[in-house]
Amino acid sequence: SRFFISDWDDRKVYLARREGDRFVVEKEASFAPAHPAGVIWTGSRLYMIAWTRGLGTKFELVEMDASFTVLNTYRIRNIHEPSQLAWDGKDLWISSWYSKAIYRVDPSRMKISGSFPSPVPLPTGIVWDGNYMWLTGTYSDLYQLEIMAGEAPPGAR
Repeated sequence: SRFFISDWDDRKVYLARREGDRFVVEKEASFAPAHPAGVIWTGSRLYMIAWTRGLGTKFELVEMDASFTVLNTYRIRNIHEPSQLAWDGKDLWISSWYSKAIYRVDPSRMKISGSFPSPVPLPTGIVWDGNYMWLTGTYSDLYQLEIMAGEAPPGAR
């Protein structure tokens, strides 16, 4: 299996394969001075959250192809300190530990189309497994949420 992996400290994104109990890097790309946070492959596009620190941190959603060629960059203005990404086959989902919320983003318009408060204190990790959304947080909480692809759970904003 092959995986896209982001490394905050090295400011790189990797394409790696698993060999036994280790990852072998096949390709890498530097995004310095930005720090890559979440990264997700949709089957045709790679999306990455990038933080560029300085006088006011800038948050961006970077859209790439499988070769790490940047196709578009979108400024994230309405999600404070976005962390990780998930893909449900229709929408992107972005976790924000600062806002303690999960945001649904329509990738065709790059607009927030919904959000809900996270049941996880300080949510960071987020994944869609085809049936459920899984959330984890800074304190290793793990929650399973049942949602329909492209829809937010009950009580969502």
